[in-house]
Amino acid sequence: MQKKVFTVHKWVGLSAAAFLLLQAVTGLALVYRADILHMAGAGISVAEVPVLESEERALETTIDLIANQYPKWSVRRIDFPASPGAPYVGRMITDTGAAGFLMVRPELGTVSEQNFADRALQFVFDLHVDLLAGQAGAYFIGIMGIILVVGIVTGIIIAWPGFKRLKRSLKVTFKNTTRTLFELHRSAGMVSLVVIFLLAFTGIFLIFGSKIKPFLGVTSPKAIAVQEGEVALPNAQLLKLAKEAIPFAKVRNVRFTSGAVLNRVVFYHSTLGATAPASQVWINPVTGAVTAQKQASDMSFVEAFFAWMYPLHVDFALGRFGQLLSFLGGLVITLLTITGPILWWRRYQIRKPKVHRAKGAGNA
Repeated sequence: MQKKVFTVHKWVGLSAAAFLLLQAVTGLALVYRADILHMAGAGISVAEVPVLESEERALETTIDLIANQYPKWSVRRIDFPASPGAPYVGRMITDTGAAGFLMVRPELGTVSEQNFADRALQFVFDLHVDLLAGQAGAYFIGIMGIILVVGIVTGIIIAWPGFKRLKRSLKVTFKNTTRTLFELHRSAGMVSLVVIFLLAFTGIFLIFGSKIKPFLGVTSPKAIAVQEGEVALPNAQLLKLAKEAIPFAKVRNVRFTSGAVLNRVVFYHSTLGATAPASQVWINPVTGAVTAQKQASDMSFVEAFFAWMYPLHVDFALGRFGQLLSFLGGLVITLLTITGPILWWRRYQIRKPKVHRAKGAGNA
């Protein structure tokens, strides 16, 4: 039984090593994406930013700036600043039909496209999420995530020493290269077992969640679009009405129908952090009536399960400490995907002469 499990673990690891290495390296860069962008100039000193009187005014100014400078682009979503000095981010459809991003500072009246650091990290993000291959790439990543879970489970079966010998099994000696690599591989996997499993598990559900939810009765309300002949209320007024539905929460982003008309607002609660499950309000852009709302505190168990997948994947919903855990988990996956194939190759090189000798003896 142990030998069969080892064979599964070996071939699962070898088949997915290159991909898992790519996911680990790109994930490492994305953990501190906001900090990298701030250091690269996407953020500015808080002292340099004049304060507008309200978020509603900031939203209207942001939309006007985009419309004036990029009239052929369509806005689909605007992310509000998560920290002082950060810009509003417009998620756009460009005049060529491609996705685009605009950094807007309504306080300063400026709009800019992504700088080099932001474009580079956006490329890394797309590579991490779908391998630049759209939905097919995302599904492939999901399948590789399942393979990673199989590798984790088989690794536990192979390497688990029992609680009494657990501490001794985590030691790494440096007397023999092959032995050192094996002990590094085993101890790194054991120490970071929970972190790696959570990264893989949450990644799988982030990718396949939209296909699974309907079977479990989890659906989202339909957004209402403005019909021909109807006139939408000002976006500032729509935002104010949505905020009244969920007071004491902070705006994370707003979503739009065609024509830059607001019809959904996503909030986060400061006590839970910006990546925690969001509360959402769907609003009729013509009448201003709230057509549906989902508060994070009122979710069913199934809804909460899926809602927590993203924050757990990003930072384990633990803020800076969670980011550190994610970063360390990425480092360990990198280590495992390097040491595993090296161990296999060394064992293969050792066994190869024996196989040749055995064949030679048989021919004689």
